[in-house]
Amino acid sequence: MYLFYKTNLVFLYARSYYPVIGKFSNARKILARPTVFNYIGPLLNPVETKFQVIGTPNKHTQELISASATNKHIMVISNDNGLDEISISGTNYITAVTNNKFKYFTITPNDFGFKRYNLESVLVDNKKDQIRKAKSILKGDTNSPHAKLVLANTAFVLKHIGKARSYKDGVKKAQDIIETGKAYKKYKEYKTLSNTQNILTRITNHKYKEINQIKRIYQPPSISTKGFKKSILEEGLSVIAEIKKASPSTGIIKKDFDPLAVLNRYETNGANAISVVCDKKFFNGGYEILEKVSNNTELPILCKDFIIDEAQIYNARAHGADAILLISSILKPKTIEQFIQISRSLDMDVLVEAHTKTELLSILENTSAEIIGINNRNLNSFQVDITHTNTILNSIPKKFLRNKIFVSESGFINTTKHLSPYISAVLVGTSIINTPTNINNLKHPLIKICGIKTQSIVNTCIDTGVDLIGLNFVKSSHRYIEKVLRIPETIKTVGIFQNNSIKEVIDITKSYNLDYIQLSGDESIDYIKRCPAPVIKGINTPKNAKMYLPYVKYILLESLSPGNGKKIDHNILQKISFPYIISGGLTPDNISKYKNLKNVIGFDAASGIETDHKKDPNKIYQFTKNICH
Repeated sequence: MYLFYKTNLVFLYARSYYPVIGKFSNARKILARPTVFNYIGPLLNPVETKFQVIGTPNKHTQELISASATNKHIMVISNDNGLDEISISGTNYITAVTNNKFKYFTITPNDFGFKRYNLESVLVDNKKDQIRKAKSILKGDTNSPHAKLVLANTAFVLKHIGKARSYKDGVKKAQDIIETGKAYKKYKEYKTLSNTQNILTRITNHKYKEINQIKRIYQPPSISTKGFKKSILEEGLSVIAEIKKASPSTGIIKKDFDPLAVLNRYETNGANAISVVCDKKFFNGGYEILEKVSNNTELPILCKDFIIDEAQIYNARAHGADAILLISSILKPKTIEQFIQISRSLDMDVLVEAHTKTELLSILENTSAEIIGINNRNLNSFQVDITHTNTILNSIPKKFLRNKIFVSESGFINTTKHLSPYISAVLVGTSIINTPTNINNLKHPLIKICGIKTQSIVNTCIDTGVDLIGLNFVKSSHRYIEKVLRIPETIKTVGIFQNNSIKEVIDITKSYNLDYIQLSGDESIDYIKRCPAPVIKGINTPKNAKMYLPYVKYILLESLSPGNGKKIDHNILQKISFPYIISGGLTPDNISKYKNLKNVIGFDAASGIETDHKKDPNKIYQFTKNICH
């Protein structure tokens, strides 16, 4: 089936998808004649195609199959010659079934613009000659009787799927496909892929066999409430920590595998979300592990499986998943979009994974995916290139990246330096399952730029990896914002207030859809409690923090005169024992000396990244670079 999604061509061996059929193979060999399996085989198409053509050797078989058809549109063929395809040597009898309505008609070689050929001229008994003649047609032969037979069958399908106006028009289109080399090119592509049994092919093919064993749950007990997308956007660079026992490339990763013990270590070390590998055959995973983990954490859970059927989405949610992974290399864009819509109906998020530029562009152009993963691991070879994410994103125009949430997957050990600024999270498994303390090493602190007034600076902040942008609503400030800006959800907005009325704060927060409220005045605890969004409380001395910590999202330590570029005493900072964001006099040149301060979780700059009281894109770039590198 992997071949089908890559090339639109596939040969399906029934017993691979319905193992019970294989148990009768010896009996069929002994009988050496058509059996009931010759009738039901064509009807058990796992692709569940909406239009199907089935060739039969006689009218009796044609009648049986036609009467059993459940497809929306199926055409069953028989003819005078006993061939199970359109014949150019006699009359063809067609039964067309559409929504259980039957239509009967006949077709002759003349309908295709061909004379009637003797049956002997199109029969080939020798297998070697069959292969030779088939290749000859693929390479450009459209004149031999065998080629005419191929053209007729192709034209028949083209006509009935609406790609040709008539059978003769279908012949012309089929001739063009062969004579221009398109058919041979497709054959070579199919041959190459079918002879390359990589790990992804094996996993995907096996997954299709599993689908029939999955209980199809279409009414899951509840919708997701944990918010995977929200969780991975909360910090500077979030970590999605993966729980898995084994992988095809590494083998057993953790011998004393206890998923709840792993979960506990991930939570302790600051993971933002959890990924659970659910494939059983190749990764030793399982949906029972997913459910156990989900029931024991408030963190959102990503179901990491090779999803190819909507039943897996419902199954994932029923076992506690809050998000699913979709791999673009095994799914068509139309299917990806269908699965995204199903997930949204369950309030689940979707991480759509790409590895190549072509796959990424297809996701951006053909789906509504909000969260896109760039896998540094080639799923065909399982080789990892840690620079791959940057290479791919650097090849895409910035305007296509600003409204999407990107996740870099695989290969990270204990650093994420030099990672693209468009990355909001990393997905890591093997390197942290035995060393969960590496989670903190992978993160970078929050970066906040205050006093944004123009759209171009908003874009600069997105392009340089800024996490929070401050919109100043203090009217006495020269940074007071006077117009509405277009700000995507990939970057969080902070409304800056100083002793404004609570009504004004509430109205502005709702009007601008602010993510956070920064209070830099003398606001009371009661005032903070009435705020409609999480609060960042600005204070100018550490001793004031204790009273606010239970009621705010972050403490912002700022100078006595916020926004004027004055620095905070470095000696005071070294003694602080609570998590805080530092502000006051930070510049690209001095930020390095603050990076290693204990308990600093973020950096806030305003005047230090300005030139002549205006935000300087170059300074913003250098500021963020010096923090993250």
